[in-house]
Amino acid sequence: MWAITSEERTKHDRQFDNLKPSGGYITGDQARNFFLQSGLPAPVLAEIWALSDLNKDGKMDQQEFSIAMKLIKLKLQGQQLPVVLPPIMKQPPMFSPLISARFGMGSMPNLSIPQPLPPAAPITSLSSATSGTNLPPLMMPTPLVPSVSTSSLPNGTASFIQPLPIPYSSSTLPHGSSYSLMMGGFGGASIQKAQSLIDLGSSSSTSSTASLSGNSPKTGTSEWAVPQPTRLKYRQKFNSLDKSMSGYLSGFQARNALLQSNLSQTQLATIWTLADIDGDGQLKAEEFILAMHLTDMAKAGQPLPLTLPPELVPPSFRGGKQIDSINGTLPSYQKMQEEEPQKKLPVTFEDKRKANYERGNMELEKRRQALMEQQQREAERKAQKEKEEWERKQRELQEQEWKKQLELEKRLEKQRELERQREEERRKEIERREAAKQELERQRRLEWERIRRQELLNQKNREQEEIVRLNSKKKSLHLELEALNSKHQQISGRLQDVRLKKQTQKTELEVLDKQCDLEIMEIKQLQQELQEYQNKLIYLVPEKQLLNERIKNMQFSNTP
Repeated sequence: MWAITSEERTKHDRQFDNLKPSGGYITGDQARNFFLQSGLPAPVLAEIWALSDLNKDGKMDQQEFSIAMKLIKLKLQGQQLPVVLPPIMKQPPMFSPLISARFGMGSMPNLSIPQPLPPAAPITSLSSATSGTNLPPLMMPTPLVPSVSTSSLPNGTASFIQPLPIPYSSSTLPHGSSYSLMMGGFGGASIQKAQSLIDLGSSSSTSSTASLSGNSPKTGTSEWAVPQPTRLKYRQKFNSLDKSMSGYLSGFQARNALLQSNLSQTQLATIWTLADIDGDGQLKAEEFILAMHLTDMAKAGQPLPLTLPPELVPPSFRGGKQIDSINGTLPSYQKMQEEEPQKKLPVTFEDKRKANYERGNMELEKRRQALMEQQQREAERKAQKEKEEWERKQRELQEQEWKKQLELEKRLEKQRELERQREEERRKEIERREAAKQELERQRRLEWERIRRQELLNQKNREQEEIVRLNSKKKSLHLELEALNSKHQQISGRLQDVRLKKQTQKTELEVLDKQCDLEIMEIKQLQQELQEYQNKLIYLVPEKQLLNERIKNMQFSNTP
């Protein structure tokens, strides 16, 4: 499981060269940006970096990059990362035997051929029931490809390839097929390599199993044509992309996954149209598996169908029986429609064949788990043994180093004693020279002090003369300052008088303004009263005329 094959190493070296290394190394940023394309969480990638960075220098050479790519691929396949890097991953790549290249099995080092599983009992109970058809009694043949040990497949599982039942009668083979064409299918489309980050096409048993199931005759139209390993592989990828556990991928998430296939926009649009069966703009698990299967078909050079064939329609979108084929487990729900008696026989045969196939898968899963546990224990035991051996060697090295250190300390002690004697003689000689030097220095200091004292006296006299001159200048400046102060006071007094006059005039102006405002208000009030009187006069003039007329009338009436 942990061995790196020559094909994988060649592919890793090609990817390493595409990153444009400098001096045979890629930086941490280059590796991080490339590894993040795998979709693994950052803590998992950090653990992978810690295992693959052998010399802890913060950069990677080709071997360290190949180890990291191998660990990423195993993690994407659902394997647990080792606590300690297995020693086999540090060894040169293993070359695959010829049979692996012929049958499209990818890299299978350490190929072993254990005893094959006993063939299933012949299904004779259906021979009489199928007398009206071309189906002879079927026998499960021996596997076409020998079983592979756990360490031989890169995904680390004991993938015993269970071939589909192949009838011996040539009348039941699909039209135009032959045994040679079936054998050719192992090396044709199954070895087409995807150009994604973690290429599992030629380095896992998925493609071989897919080619087996793809080239075997169909015994019923109810089985999904997507191979079981492909379902498992892309179900894991769907789970890694579905972070929110919503059960579907949005168009943006699915687009990013499809773009990694490097197909053209036209092909991707056709794949999306075929895979989005319900047309909701989202991909459920089965739709995503179908889309990735169509992507693999396109990369293998197979033409994409214009309409989705019935055998590629996911079971959950069919009207008949529904099978949970997303993860390849046993059926969780099965709904049978009423059919005529002559149509029930193929369905019953298919159910028994699938039940036999599922029982074989369950047994293989148990063996795979047991082999994985055994290999894990073996790896831990080897790691512990290597650790103990390393500790023992370290202790021996420490003891030898301790003895060498003691011997070295003894030699150093003798050298230090000789050095102390030489140092004592040098010290005495230095003291004599220092005493003579100090005497000369004392005499030079006395002469310098005498000269310095005379210079200071001369400087003192000059400074005293300067002080007298400055004092006289200070007095003259003081007199000038007093004159300026008196002048300043006079000007300040005048300025104060001017300010008082200005304030008085300002106050008088404010009083005049107030009086003017009052008089203006009084004039306005008088004008308003005049207007009111004029209005009253206008009303009183007609009344006066009316009264005058009444008086005249009364006078006329009173005259005899």
